[in-house]
Amino acid sequence: MKEQKTVLSTQVNGETAIVMPITKLECIEDTATSVDSASDTDYIPVIDSADEGQMKKITVENLLSGVKSIANTAKTAATEAKSAAETAQAAASSAASSSTPVAFSIEATAWTTLETEVCGRAYFATFTATGVTALDFPDVYFDKDSIVAADASSILADTAADTVVLYAKTKPTSTLSGTYFIKKGAAS
Repeated sequence: MKEQKTVLSTQVNGETAIVMPITKLECIEDTATSVDSASDTDYIPVIDSADEGQMKKITVENLLSGVKSIANTAKTAATEAKSAAETAQAAASSAASSSTPVAFSIEATAWTTLETEVCGRAYFATFTATGVTALDFPDVYFDKDSIVAADASSILADTAADTVVLYAKTKPTSTLSGTYFIKKGAAS
């Protein structure tokens, strides 16, 4: 490159407002030889914006080091974003439904008469289900020894805070046991 004496300047109220060297592609000497690659110790001209646009030089090694640093930072950010997305997806999937069945057992003496029937059911019993909300949906499965009694009592399941509620048309006369899964409600 040739050193240029040409500058762009503007006067505002008698003071210089802009002073900047004009650098154009045609300032490169026609006689300069083209290269296909550069060594680490070769220089590239730059205009230093931190120093009022002064012409400076940087080695290829330092330029590539800066580019690699930016690329590594971007790669790290992308990896962290992917990891965060995978963690969020796993949490959402886990929240969408419990994948492990949870056992329960309700003694015959646990059933209470409702003051007002729910869906034609006059009795209810509850068991603890930590983390469950009233917006969640229970999938209750009775053990083979309890199926006949549960079916005869026409049992329905619902949820409340940290609780699964079973409603029955007739009060079961034996212990009912089984497992349940929880499907998380949209707003829980």
